[in-house]
Amino acid sequence: MDRLNELPVWVFHDKRDDIIPCEESVRMVDSINSAGRNTKLTTYGKGTHDA
Repeated sequence: MDRLNELPVWVFHDKRDDIIPCEESVRMVDSINSAGRNTKLTTYGKGTHDA
């Protein structure tokens, strides 16, 4: 599992997702970054659950 510490993570989520709220991705990215990682989050606003 240690080798995953250097794996880049880039999360994509649509703000209008009607299945999983975008706030869940925000919370996940914040948690990962607070552990010392550099995770990116990109959000969209035109789709739903297909980002």
